[in-house]
Amino acid sequence: MHNFEFQQSPDGWEQDIQVNVLSTTILGLLMIPWLREIKQPGRVQHLGFVGSSSHYFPDILTFPKQGVLQHFNQQEHWASGLHNYAISKLLFHYGALQLAKLAVDDDGKYEFLSHAHSNLTCISSHQYG
Repeated sequence: MHNFEFQQSPDGWEQDIQVNVLSTTILGLLMIPWLREIKQPGRVQHLGFVGSSSHYFPDILTFPKQGVLQHFNQQEHWASGLHNYAISKLLFHYGALQLAKLAVDDDGKYEFLSHAHSNLTCISSHQYG
């Protein structure tokens, strides 16, 4: 999701944050019990998400120390569509890291793999154009 102007969802969240951070992280949380349920010996389940290399661009030194989601949910902190998209993808990466921590069982073994793919790091034989 990438907006060109500040827009809030019916739930009151800036739409990039709603889609790219909150909804995606919640979907991941809801899928964890299912991934554990379908686990088969010798096979590893993957929980993959669409990331973006733009998550490298935001300067986290300018972020508030607390209330980051609420900060970027306010119109006065909305700089541009591309800037907020990059922030939302960075914030989701933090969410993906937390989801990955939930993949570890009591014995310290991974029950599934959680990762975010960047469009620039994917290799495909598909030709564009």
